[in-house]
Amino acid sequence: MSKSFTIDICAVIISVCALVVSINQADEAEKVSSASVFPHINLSIIGGNGSSKQKGVLLDNAGIGPALVDDFNMYVDGKMIEGKKKDLWWNSFMALGFTGKEANDFRVSYLTKSVVIKEGEKFYLITPNLRDGKQRTLTDDEWNKLHRLSIKIDYHGALGDKCYVQYSPGNKENSIDRTECIKT
Repeated sequence: MSKSFTIDICAVIISVCALVVSINQADEAEKVSSASVFPHINLSIIGGNGSSKQKGVLLDNAGIGPALVDDFNMYVDGKMIEGKKKDLWWNSFMALGFTGKEANDFRVSYLTKSVVIKEGEKFYLITPNLRDGKQRTLTDDEWNKLHRLSIKIDYHGALGDKCYVQYSPGNKENSIDRTECIKT
C-alpha cells in the first residue's frame, strides 16, 4: 500500500465521520426547533364545593407555541356524538339525559377545524350559568351525568407534530387527561 492510498482512505473515513456528525447535529437541531414551538393541551374538570375557581371543563395550552385544532369530538358512554360541531353539546346533553331546560343552564364552547389555541391560552369548554351573578356548584346529578362525557381534541403544532388530548373523567372527581403526539 502506498502512502498516497493510505492518505486517501483516511480522508474518506474522516469525511464519512464528518457526514455522520453533521446528520446527527441536524437531527438534534430539528428536535430543539420542534420543542421550541410544541403545544400541549390539557383538559380538566373543575368544580364542587369549596372551589373558588369557575366551574366546568377547562382547556389550556400549557405548551410552547400554538395548537392548531384538526378535530373536536364528543362521546357519551364511549359512543361518538354525531352532528354539526355547533350541535355537539346539545346532542351530548340529550344523550346524557339532561332536559332542554337543564341543557340551557350551561354556557358552552366548541372548536372547529383551524381554530388556533395560543400558548398560555385558557378557556372553559363548558360552565354552568351564573345564578344571581354568582358561580354555582354543579349538582350531584349534573356531576354524575357529566362524568359519562368524553371529549377528544386532535391538533398539531407549527412543525407538524400530530397530537390529541382526551378528557375522560369516568367516575373520578378529577379528569384523566392524556396527550399523545407523533412526529410526522
